[in-house]
Amino acid sequence: MWVSLDEAQDVLAARGVELDTKTVRLIAYRYAARARLVQQAENTAFEDTVAGRRVVISSDGGRMRLREIKRGPKTTKGRRRYTRGHGVNPRC
Repeated sequence: MWVSLDEAQDVLAARGVELDTKTVRLIAYRYAARARLVQQAENTAFEDTVAGRRVVISSDGGRMRLREIKRGPKTTKGRRRYTRGHGVNPRC
């Protein structure tokens, strides 16, 4: 791997934290991504203010259904018999 990640792993091991090189790399990338988001949020100028207004923020945390084209085998009359189990319900 990279020398700097190996050095970081050695320093952490000397302090009693045993982590794999891949884990050190993942932590570094995620920390950098968070730092970029903070920098972008600081540069964003909001024109409107919500002072004196009623603001409602909601999130249901449920599942969203993605529909797919469900093609099943043909019946004797020539219609399609739809199959089940192709849908995926990802968290939103």
